[in-house]
Amino acid sequence: METLPAVGLAVVIYWLMTLAKNVTNRNWNGTLTQVVAGVVGVAAVCIYAQTDWAEAVNVGEETLATINGWELALLGVTLGAGAGAGSDVLRAVNTSDPSVAPTLLPDGSFDATITPHGR
Repeated sequence: METLPAVGLAVVIYWLMTLAKNVTNRNWNGTLTQVVAGVVGVAAVCIYAQTDWAEAVNVGEETLATINGWELALLGVTLGAGAGAGSDVLRAVNTSDPSVAPTLLPDGSFDATITPHGR
């Protein structure tokens, strides 16, 4: 296996493990953030694949314009997961950064409890 696909696979595995950890710990902010990163990655790759520039992006032996839908989805999830992992690494290394990224959900939590109206 070549290095780049192996790194991509490792990133996706890390993303799935973190997603599972967030779901089992009911960390809805983390779960939603990871799902959004994956969806945005897939959407971005699919949109880019429809442009004239897609022929210039090589994916293995093919170009971005010629790979199938599953490969586009996998590449999108890999890039979305890689962006999240890269952001985590940068925050871990640079602890002196005063800018704190806001959470996706305003208060950092999500209450999925359904209550009757007015109670």
